[in-house]
Amino acid sequence: MIYLKLLAKCVLLLNIFIKVKCVEKREPPSKTEVIANFKTNLTLPCESAAREEGDIVRWVRKGKNSWSVLDNGDLFLVNLEKNDSGEYMCLEQDNDEILSTYVVHVKTPPAALENVTVIPRTVLAVLRWHVRDDGGYSIKNITIRYKLADSDDEWHINPHYISSTATQTDIYKLNPNSTYMFQIWASNELGAGEITTVLAKTRHDIQEIELARHLLDGAETFDTRAWLAAVAIVMTTLLILTIGTCCVLYRDSHAAFYHNEEYDPERIELMPNVITNPGYYEEFVPAKYCNESPDDEDEFTSYFASRTGARAVRV
Repeated sequence: MIYLKLLAKCVLLLNIFIKVKCVEKREPPSKTEVIANFKTNLTLPCESAAREEGDIVRWVRKGKNSWSVLDNGDLFLVNLEKNDSGEYMCLEQDNDEILSTYVVHVKTPPAALENVTVIPRTVLAVLRWHVRDDGGYSIKNITIRYKLADSDDEWHINPHYISSTATQTDIYKLNPNSTYMFQIWASNELGAGEITTVLAKTRHDIQEIELARHLLDGAETFDTRAWLAAVAIVMTTLLILTIGTCCVLYRDSHAAFYHNEEYDPERIELMPNVITNPGYYEEFVPAKYCNESPDDEDEFTSYFASRTGARAVRV
């Protein structure tokens, strides 16, 4: 009997030794990444090859025990918040052996914008901001609304689309010397983010630069096709006027050329009549000039010009 008891103790010690060695050689499980959306529920199963049926487990997160454990050992999280992100571990109750590890990332709407400032002018204000946290999804757009402070007026939504990459915008059509309340927030796939509220008071005097920027309101939506049509009409009109002016100048220059004194038809008609009608000369020229001498040339020329109206040209 004594030998049997010693043999049983030896077998028991051997089994304990084998279990300890197995535990020492067992590697911790790898971490599993889990992504969940804001305000949703999440179940984390405690799965491990080392876990036996009926083993009692517990969950910890950053060293703190968690109380939302189901009967089968799974962890159930309800209405996830941003602060639910972190590392969760499923441990065996007896020896704190790590059975499962999860790294949870909770995606949320964008956080409040940073460095929100308002630079008020007279009839406009410049808003500037910086995106700190997009919540895990890309920013879709930025929304701005404003109204007179301490009033029951409805909010005015900035009509211009503000892209996700913008860091400032202008608000027009404000009243001078008035206090306004501005609210700005970013939106992503999960909805609108946290709202940031800023108060600012517009100035008294109207500066030229403000008037210029105010007059440019709507320039972004201006249709350039109308501008191109107007330019085309103006250029066509100028071309027609230029062609017409050139035609008039060309006609006037030719008219002046043909009316020059040296080309007067009445003066160049004399020679053909003298040649074709020999009596034409004798009819207008007296006999005393028919055999003129060089000394009477000037007197003959004066007489001939007075009778015919022609101007003699020396050749």
